Amino acid sequence: MTFVDVPRAILAIRPATADDSAVVARLAALDSAAAPTGALLLGVVDGLPLAALSVDTGAVVADPFSPTADLVALLRQRAKRLRAASAPAPSRRTLRERLSRQGVAVSAALAKVRATPAHATERGGDRQRGDRAGGPAATGCRRTGAPEARWPGA
Repeated sequence: MTFVDVPRAILAIRPATADDSAVVARLAALDSAAAPTGALLLGVVDGLPLAALSVDTGAVVADPFSPTADLVALLRQRAKRLRAASAPAPSRRTLRERLSRQGVAVSAALAKVRATPAHATERGGDRQRGDRAGGPAATGCRRTGAPEARWPGA
């Protein structure tokens, strides 16, 4: 078995600093594009900056004489995670707060729920009265629970 030496590159993704403005300007000139603005990420391979990406706008400048497609994809992935981390977390309001925003009196709603017997919610009607939302009276078999439908007054 033979082993082939594969050159390994050292890859770094880091935030660009004020000292990197000349590097970003050089990449923009090579790419024939305007230099990206705002917070920047810099893709460095073996100590050589090859791409820069704006976290705010997503604008990219890269060295056109080097294979940078995979590096730019990594920069975009990192920028996406940075944006997600800096986004405000969704507020976790309690049920009481959500109901009060909708104009529901929480104490009245809870009292109504507590006053409703558990059997009244089964099959849509009150089984003690034998009605089903105005339909036929439901009397069921006590052993199997199978419903027997009969019309009122029949």
